[in-house]
Order: sequence, then structure tokens, then C-alpha cells
Amino acid sequence: MALAGFVDEISRSRIEGWVVDSDRPGEAVAVSIMVNGEHRGMCLTTDARPDLVTPSGEPVTGKCGFHFAFDPPLSPFIEQRVDVVETWSAEVLPHGSAILPRPRVDRGSSTAIVPVLLTSTGRTGTTLLMSEF
Repeated sequence: MALAGFVDEISRSRIEGWVVDSDRPGEAVAVSIMVNGEHRGMCLTTDARPDLVTPSGEPVTGKCGFHFAFDPPLSPFIEQRVDVVETWSAEVLPHGSAILPRPRVDRGSSTAIVPVLLTSTGRTGTTLLMSEF
């Protein structure tokens, strides 16, 4: 299996890219998504990518693009390592690894703001709590 491809985007909400097996260019390639070493999902190359060309300058025919959406998106409060691999060989695609850092908080600064999301049902004291913030 001789893979050629590239991961265009890795974010906390989605992954996009393309991959083609040069030994079997007309067949779909299975792509697995690993987050912190755990399998989080899989997708197939089902999208046409008219923006791609071969090294000789000819447009790539067939469906070689893929996209994967995290549902729900990955947590922004912890560091995440994301790897995009071909499912059967476990070969990491080019540009297919990324570490999504957690937000940096400058503890030494008096202006450091840490986001807080608070939800609750009604009539449970949230008005009093919000007045404290």
C-alpha cells in the first residue's frame, strides 16, 4: 500500500484532508482518528477534491477527500493529541499529528481571566451566585 495524502486541518471540532492509495487509486481509503491514544472514530474518502493535481499536473480523479466531525467537540480545557492514520496499516498521514494545547493562563498577572461556564435549572440560587461574580 503506497499512500499519498495530506491532512489539511485538525481542530477540536473537525478534521479534513485527502489520501489516495496509488496501488488502488479508485478505491476508498479508511481513515481512523485517534485522540490521546484512543480510537475516536473512522471515515472514508468519499469527497471529490478538484483542487488536487498529480505531480505531472493532471487533476486527481475519483474521491480522495475525507472529513470527520467530533460530536461533541474536544474539550478546550485539556491538552489533546490527535493522530490521523490509515486504518489498516496504522500509518500516520502527512501532517496528521497535532497537539492541541490547553489555554494558557498567566497566574502571575492580575488581569488573567479564566473563562467560567455556569448552567443550572431555574429557581436554584443562580441569581445570588451571579451577583457574587
